[in-house]
Amino acid sequence: MVIGLIIVIFYGPDRLPELLSKVTRFVSDIRGLGQNARQQFQREMIKVENQVKQIQEPLDTKEQTETEQAPEALSTSIKTDDDSNT
Repeated sequence: MVIGLIIVIFYGPDRLPELLSKVTRFVSDIRGLGQNARQQFQREMIKVENQVKQIQEPLDTKEQTETEQAPEALSTSIKTDDDSNT
């Protein structure tokens, strides 16, 4: 309220609509910049997530293959040990 009174005294009632228009435009521009920054950040995060997935998929496949081969190697090793004891 006090700020509004100071603005009216400083700028005068004639220039107040012009000032409010400029302030409204400024606030709108700032909001638009914030929205653009947020959208750009989200696009970049999607790119990074896709790159991580591309790196992770071969690693997961390799780990799964090694896990599947490990029991076979272990059973082969046990059979070899049993055969040598007899």
